[in-house]
Amino acid sequence: MIWLFRVDEVFWGDKPEVKEHFVFDTDDTNFDLFKYNIDMYFALANYYLVNESNDNEIYLLRFVGSHKNPVRQLISQDNEIFNIIRDFYTEKHKTIESYE
Repeated sequence: MIWLFRVDEVFWGDKPEVKEHFVFDTDDTNFDLFKYNIDMYFALANYYLVNESNDNEIYLLRFVGSHKNPVRQLISQDNEIFNIIRDFYTEKHKTIESYE
């Protein structure tokens, strides 16, 4: 499973937070996002991917064009956003596992 997280742009000094997330039934981090009906507004938000099979890696999606899949850029575990997404993912993943 691949998880996609939307983190909106924040005002100076505000802490970023995950505003929305999606889960895809694939393990390919480079999957085609155009297959899915998701509106992505790169001017207003940043998007990140987590692969369930290797959830210690989080990728920032970089806009490269309206008809091209975003480029995936691995972010450092020292990055503040890494911990924000990791905590959100861990909490949601626990919730899903408790339903199974």
